[in-house]
Amino acid sequence: MNKIYRAITHLFFLVIVLFFTVAAAQAQIIIQNVQPVDVTPSDFSIIWQTSEPATPGIVFYSDAAGINEVSGELEVVLFPLWAGDPEIVDEYQQEMEKEGLRDSAKQLGLMKIGVHGCTPETTYYYKVFAESDGNGVVWWPPDGTATVTTTEANAFISDAKQLLITLLDNGESLDATGWVVTASTDETLFPISAFVGDGAGANQAYLNLNHFFGADGSNWIPIGTREVTLYINGLETGVIEHIVDMDFSTDFHVSTVYPINVQLGMVQDTDGDGLPDDVETAVGSCTNVFDADSDDDGLPDGVEDANQNGVVDSGETDPCNADTDGDGIQDGTEQGVTEPVPDPDGDGPLLGTDTEIFVPDEDPASTTDSLDSDSDDDGIPDGSEDTDQDGLVDSGETDPDNPDTDGDAYDDGSEVYAGSDPLNGYSYPGVTIVQLKEGYNMIAIPADVTFVPDLRDWLPVLGDAMEVEKVMVYDESADSFVSVIPEDPANESFILQGGEGLIVYALGDKQIEFTTVFDSSLDLHQGFNLIGIASPPVNNSAYELLNSSALGPDNIASVQRYSPETGIFETAGFTTDGQIVGIDFPIIPGEGYFIFMRQEVLDFRFSDEQ
Repeated sequence: MNKIYRAITHLFFLVIVLFFTVAAAQAQIIIQNVQPVDVTPSDFSIIWQTSEPATPGIVFYSDAAGINEVSGELEVVLFPLWAGDPEIVDEYQQEMEKEGLRDSAKQLGLMKIGVHGCTPETTYYYKVFAESDGNGVVWWPPDGTATVTTTEANAFISDAKQLLITLLDNGESLDATGWVVTASTDETLFPISAFVGDGAGANQAYLNLNHFFGADGSNWIPIGTREVTLYINGLETGVIEHIVDMDFSTDFHVSTVYPINVQLGMVQDTDGDGLPDDVETAVGSCTNVFDADSDDDGLPDGVEDANQNGVVDSGETDPCNADTDGDGIQDGTEQGVTEPVPDPDGDGPLLGTDTEIFVPDEDPASTTDSLDSDSDDDGIPDGSEDTDQDGLVDSGETDPDNPDTDGDAYDDGSEVYAGSDPLNGYSYPGVTIVQLKEGYNMIAIPADVTFVPDLRDWLPVLGDAMEVEKVMVYDESADSFVSVIPEDPANESFILQGGEGLIVYALGDKQIEFTTVFDSSLDLHQGFNLIGIASPPVNNSAYELLNSSALGPDNIASVQRYSPETGIFETAGFTTDGQIVGIDFPIIPGEGYFIFMRQEVLDFRFSDEQ
């Protein structure tokens, strides 16, 4: 038999939370690494990890949404065991031994539930939960359900092959009671599993190969040499992977036990960050063997260097750079970290996160990608959207995890580039050409006037003294027109609210291009109104405007435009009996209109009518 051994420590954030138990005592219990194992035609188990000791549970449903519970149809066993300690004969002592094993697993946060009485080739919808003494109950998945499908019914397999896994520490046995060992292959559907100490010694686990089923759903019958991957979960430093080539030769017979020794090689980790000391002290290493968070971003060094090899590999953040992707937000903040890595020994020589540097995430429910400077691909770096880099989308900030913060179908970067407001759904990029003909014109300013409200400041846009004679706007409060003249220092200020129509006397033909659109809300007062329209519905006309759901014959009397081409006013309106008459002229972006109202309508927007 040719054994290939690779011990790769996969450090999960869960393990770090377990390591720093005191500091995490107030945190909500975490469920992760949920997976079905030991799936047969009539049984299966679910295993997972929790961040603290807990009691597991499971609920079954008849639907994927998790509405109709059917848990009573199946038998559920918590921390299922097969044999206990084979050297104990007394039934009571054996049961006490099993309870001790179950408690060991519980204390390690290694959950397992066995489910029996299943139907072959049937999909079961489920949610698991974990209940801890101090932090309540947590469910997984948080939304919907997970599924597992039993395998097809098969003939009885009499050749009961088993793996006997023996865990060693530098050649010596160790007490690993309650650890979980799983095995999987590339040819089988689900892993198989066992608790260490169940039916074997305190450092041994039996794995039943007859619980392996091939991709076709039938019993897996290996021939020749096959690679089997073992995962040993129980060490504080993470999950150990061990790969072995097994020779499934024809001389195997009933109840064959195939022994495998796994050398764990326990390593020294002075600061408890998950990185072995020999990695942190190696030539070229940038991390500090006495500092669990060398870059003070709230992430332990061993979490950032996930495979603990001292190299920043693809998919890993840099434990020596608090902002790996250079977007201005710390790695821990982007990943939703709210608490610093604790100082392992208080006033001793070991260090945790420097809280003077660390920025906790103010909204851990929303996270960004610490390896992507532009998580939502809107063209704006995350740190430029979250301007105070605290993980919370504050007022005035765009969302670094949402390419279209205001939901107007234009991404934030395009809006910033064009000059529209990415926080206002009524403001968006778009080209509007306003046509001025020599003489009288009725137009609109289709852009947002919020930050440039004075009409005088728009005169250079509309035209200089050689292009425009004057511009008039209706002052509703005074019931009169106000005129301003280009380059005239005597012009009085007029503050635009948005949506006003302008009368422009042009000295020649001219086109004015606006690169942003703002659909202002209009307060239409009883009587005369001069309005400007920035963004009417496509192919909108006077008749459609009159029949708008917010207007209609009870509210509006007529709408009128001036046609520079013909030099006449065009009017459409309602008769006294509610019939529409007049010219059904087009409503054009950037034009101004006279509207006569029978009664007041406030906060009217054309886009709301689309």
